[in-house]
Amino acid sequence: MTIPRSIVCHVLSLLIAGFGILSIALPGPFIELLRHSQSPGVMYFGAGFRLIFGVSLLMSAAKSRTPDVLRVLGWVFIVAGLLIPVIGFEFFSSAIDSFLSLGRWAARVWGVVALAFGLAIAYSVAPRSRAF
Repeated sequence: MTIPRSIVCHVLSLLIAGFGILSIALPGPFIELLRHSQSPGVMYFGAGFRLIFGVSLLMSAAKSRTPDVLRVLGWVFIVAGLLIPVIGFEFFSSAIDSFLSLGRWAARVWGVVALAFGLAIAYSVAPRSRAF
């Protein structure tokens, strides 16, 4: 039995959607999580997440419902993952500070976007339904 290539993409996209739900439902704890995550280690984790997600998008694209969109997104995530360490921790930290200064409404807006994005990717990589 082989594991479908899209399973990694499914898991990561649902993780993104889950963080979106957390941000919508509990913006305070989400903001605190971001505040405490400002470290070089988390920056590299974020870069690695983007690289793995990008590769999973590329690998899932061929059998997806939206192959061209997933290929473009895959390359965008890979480039972002490669650029994060190059841009550096100072920029990473200041971007988080800027986001945190916007308050709870920004966390909720980000949550809605993350939820929609995660669910859209999960739907896109799901096997196509067969018409009877």
